[in-house]
Amino acid sequence: MVCGENDLYNRYADKVFEDFRKVVETIYAKGVDRVIYMGTKPERATKYLHVDYREYDDMIRNYYVDAETDGKFTMVDVYPSFVAMGNPKSLYANDDLHLSKEGYNYWNNWLQSALADTDCVRWQDGDCAVRTGGGGNDNDNNSPDESTPTPTSCSDDSNFRFKGRNRKDCDWVGSKPNNRCGKKYRGSKLWEYCPLSCGDC
Repeated sequence: MVCGENDLYNRYADKVFEDFRKVVETIYAKGVDRVIYMGTKPERATKYLHVDYREYDDMIRNYYVDAETDGKFTMVDVYPSFVAMGNPKSLYANDDLHLSKEGYNYWNNWLQSALADTDCVRWQDGDCAVRTGGGGNDNDNNSPDESTPTPTSCSDDSNFRFKGRNRKDCDWVGSKPNNRCGKKYRGSKLWEYCPLSCGDC
């Protein structure tokens, strides 16, 4: 199951999560006894949405994996897995949005592992991170927070002014991140000038 990334373009993570829960409940009501969710991915073209992706996946992880480790729901934690690999450009197609053949190969391999091991409720970096009942991890150090590198320095460009206009600094960009962080200026996207304001730190 892949669900949520497109909705997060213009909706809050908590609202998209509410819809996600309804979809999962509907699937269970149809008699399906197991759902495998492929988490969001840190697409190179949507860095201004990454903070929303992480918040959304946190909600799913907290609700289904940490609270209900009964084996009915499995999460393949794609975002931190790709980040741990350095999120290379080769994982994506030319649009920096959709996966390339290499990216899909990782997806497919992780999915096959999840299908084969019904006791694992969260996968990360190709290994089982959480088993039913919350124990039996293949790698006890394999948590989203520990595998995702935190930049030691992340700051906005204090000299940035969009089209040279004094009022259009990084605060201006960050006031409407969904509309502005993805815009291009002088060959770069605005989130590259203003990563802090765009929530990319």
